[in-house]
Amino acid sequence: CFSFWCFPCFACKTTRDYGECLCLPILDMFNCIPPVGLSLRVGTRQRYGIHDTVCNDCLYSFFCYSCSWCQIAREMKIRNAPVVLNHALPRATAMGHQS
Repeated sequence: CFSFWCFPCFACKTTRDYGECLCLPILDMFNCIPPVGLSLRVGTRQRYGIHDTVCNDCLYSFFCYSCSWCQIAREMKIRNAPVVLNHALPRATAMGHQS
């Protein structure tokens, strides 16, 4: 019921309960943060176990967009990890071999 009558308040409370800055949903509502850069930054942190907050990711993505992309590329290069855009499993051919 709370989310129906005041969704922005509900989203802010949920974000705070998750342990992040309660203003993050407001940034999302006004499209202030570039979504692709932010998503990749958060995903990179999670993949490599880099500890930080989503709030800091928002700040870096907004105020220094190109630096944020450079950091993502550098982390991947250091760890020699290929970029995986789709986690699909390889298809099996008629003979049972993977393609």
